[in-house]
Amino acid sequence: MPFKNQSVKNITMRGVLHHLNDPFAFFEECERVLQSGGRIIINEPYISPFSYIGYKYLHFENCDYSWQTEFKKGQPFMDCNSALPTIIFKKKLPYFKNTFPKLQIIHTNYHTFFIYFLTGGYSYPALIPNRLFNIFISIEKGLRPLRKLLANIMFIVIEKS
Repeated sequence: MPFKNQSVKNITMRGVLHHLNDPFAFFEECERVLQSGGRIIINEPYISPFSYIGYKYLHFENCDYSWQTEFKKGQPFMDCNSALPTIIFKKKLPYFKNTFPKLQIIHTNYHTFFIYFLTGGYSYPALIPNRLFNIFISIEKGLRPLRKLLANIMFIVIEKS
């Protein structure tokens, strides 16, 4: 990153991490450029048992839940891995914590169950009319206790100690 050491207060990402060629190089740079108390705020795909079907078979981006974190350079931007954030922050969380001890995860939330797919995500037209949106939001609120099983988006806040 083109920043001086300890010169950045916050880094925000929305749907970016799973497109990075080498996410661990990114986190190394975060450790370097973040000030003490600086944060990385991440909103990324989450591969739950429910969302796996949507990401694997219905979504246009790759979803490989194996322990692959790097992509071959030169691949098109959309050749990414939607499962990458789940791999890093769930499947291989101890590895992340040991590799980046200065980066402490201070908040994790799982949200958005089926509304993301029903509204077309970021790229496709909505599958439901606008007038039904609030009904589906209400249903999702009622299902919050099951969010680790149903969610397809994760929100993470990481703070540099």
